[in-house]
Amino acid sequence: MPPVYDLARLTVKSEEALNHMAKPPLSISQEEQDGICILTITGAVDEETFAEFKSTLHPIQRGEIKKFILDCTGVTYLNSQGIGLLAGLHRQTIIEEGHAALCGLSPRLTKTLDLVGLGARLQIFKTRAEALSALQQASGDSSS
Repeated sequence: MPPVYDLARLTVKSEEALNHMAKPPLSISQEEQDGICILTITGAVDEETFAEFKSTLHPIQRGEIKKFILDCTGVTYLNSQGIGLLAGLHRQTIIEEGHAALCGLSPRLTKTLDLVGLGARLQIFKTRAEALSALQQASGDSSS
C-alpha cells in the first residue's frame, strides 16, 4: 500500500518554509533631523531579530533619546515581544517627558496595535513628514 500524505499539512509547511526563506533581513537605520532621532525599520521583527531590534532601541529605553520617530514603512511583521517593547518605550517616553511617534504602519500592524490597546495611546501618523511636523510642534510647545 502506498504512503498516505496529508496534502493540506504539506502545503502549509511548504508555504511556511517559503515565507521563512523569502523573509528580508531586519534593517534599522538611524538619522537625525531637527533634533529628532528617526529610526527606519525594514523587515520582520520576530524571534530571530528581536534582540537586534531591542538593542537598537536601548538608548531610548535608557532615556538617552527623548524625541524619536519609528518609521515602520518597511516593517513586514512585528511579534508580541516587539509590541511589548513599543508599550515600554511609550511608558519611558512619558516618564522622561519626551516625544515619540510611529509612522508608515501597515493596515495589519495598525489593527494589531488597536486590538491590544496601543493604537489609541501611541502617536501614529501615515507619513514621516506628518510625524516630524507633530514632534516639532510638540517640542516647541513644551519648551514655552
